[in-house]
Formats: sequence, structure tokens, C-alpha cells
Amino acid sequence: MKQLNKQTNVNTYELEIFIKNLEQKEKNYKLETQILFFCMLFVFYGLYTLIIQSTNTSFSSNSMEMSIVPPSSQFTNLRNANTQNLKQNDFTAPRKTNFIKTVFIKGQREVNKTLVFVIDSFDKNAKYYINFGDGTKRQVKSKKVAYSYDEAGTYKVSLQVTYQGKSEKIFSENLKIKTWAKMN
Repeated sequence: MKQLNKQTNVNTYELEIFIKNLEQKEKNYKLETQILFFCMLFVFYGLYTLIIQSTNTSFSSNSMEMSIVPPSSQFTNLRNANTQNLKQNDFTAPRKTNFIKTVFIKGQREVNKTLVFVIDSFDKNAKYYINFGDGTKRQVKSKKVAYSYDEAGTYKVSLQVTYQGKSEKIFSENLKIKTWAKMN
């Protein structure tokens, strides 16, 4: 009789662990479902980047970053998908309007003044090549590129986006550089 009670206690303990595991899986599933619904909801409102961070009971945390593109640019079929088989291989190219924002470190768009070009939709999986319009071309490795012009004039700055070995988009914008004149 004593041995039966010990066996019953072990089974009860194992059952409690099993139930706790099921409850945790249920919470994780609900969280994943809510995250997926949340992302799908905002696709239509034009949200482009979403960072979600959750903390579990063991005080460790996980974060997930998703690139969400507007429906007119790209569509990803999520039917029968879950977090175990979703793979991030989407590509987001810079938006055509205002693809380059110029931030000035000092002064206006003047000769020998450093300009910082900011690519507003930078994807680290793509390759970017910028042509400053004065004969200088270079590969861009980060979201911000600093450059200064030696001569006044209008320059056609262009940005080529290459993804998986093929050219995706080329964007261009005219930039007028002036000579700084000292007032007497």
C-alpha cells in the first residue's frame, strides 16, 4: 500500500509538470498568435519596422524584429505559417519619395562642407552603391554616408540597390552645392 502511494505521488508530480508545460505552451501560442495578428493589423497602416520584446519567468528575454512592407510593394503569403517555419527573407527597398535625406553637420549645401546622406530604409542584406554625381562612386556599408563636394554646381546623386546579385532599384535626386560668400 505504501509503495502504491509513492507511485501515485510521482504520477501526480509528473502530471503537474505536464500541465504546467501545456499551460506555458498555451501562453506562448497565444502570444505568437497575438503578435502575428498585431503585425497583420498594422501592415495596412504602413508600419515598416516592429520590435517586440517579451520576458519569460526565468528573467531571460527574447526580441524579434520584423520588416513589414506595404501591400502595394510586396506580399508574403502567411497561410499555414507558424514561428517555427517562418523565415525572414523579405527585402525592403528604400521608398522612392525622399529616398535620401540630407542632414547638414555645419552650414548649408556649400563647397567643402560635410553633408550626411541618410538612407531611410536601409536593409543590411542588400548592397547599396552611391554615385555622388561628381565622378565619385562607392559602396555604402551603413545607413549614413558622409561626403563633401570640392566645387559648386548641381549634382545628380543616385543610389543603386542590389539584392541577391541583381539590381533592384536605382533612385536619384538633384543636389545643388553653392560657393560660400563672405559678407563684408
